[in-house]
Amino acid sequence: MMTAAPPKKSGKVIGGMVLVLVALILAIVAMATNWWTLSMSVTGVSMNLNFGLRTACVDAGSLGSQCGGYDGAPSGIASAVNISFILVLLGLILAILALVLILAGRSRPKLRMAVLLIGLIGSIMLLIAPIYFMATWPGAINDFINSLVPGGLPAGTSLVSGFFGSTTFGPANVTYGGSIGWIMCIVAFVLLLIGSLIAASGMKAQPAPMAPMPPM
Repeated sequence: MMTAAPPKKSGKVIGGMVLVLVALILAIVAMATNWWTLSMSVTGVSMNLNFGLRTACVDAGSLGSQCGGYDGAPSGIASAVNISFILVLLGLILAILALVLILAGRSRPKLRMAVLLIGLIGSIMLLIAPIYFMATWPGAINDFINSLVPGGLPAGTSLVSGFFGSTTFGPANVTYGGSIGWIMCIVAFVLLLIGSLIAASGMKAQPAPMAPMPPM
């Protein structure tokens, strides 16, 4: 007499699970690292302004550095970082749920549709976050810089003309653009989407191999 052997995870399920796990880790790192950096150099002295989703830091090299949160920040900056943070957090939670469902799918292959749906929604959250940040940040940071200049900047001028770029501001050379956290979030989107699709495709119910009964 033959008995059904325990189902085994396919290579697709394992590969997809690994990709989802990596996406989850990248999303966590993205939440804690810089999303945008402005570098300014004047006669050999350089300074970096690093903006993450929870903190902003001024790094003046040998002169030291200082970090702080966004309490009391202008509404444009607060909105850009807070909404982006919430979107990444939602993507992270859904990535965790997708990973749990993939693990549970060993005995319940019907969960593959849930993995597909949750992985898709989570990846969309991780895509919207950097897009939203990229669209809103230049205007928010320009408004903030304008508020710091006595009398404001001359009409029609701005320090930042886009999300990526460079310019001169008086004697200073200025470069700016997306940083490591922003890039990691995009990579996490790709990995979560691909990982969910691969894992779900390997969760199809298959006839279990038969194992021989031990001799009587």
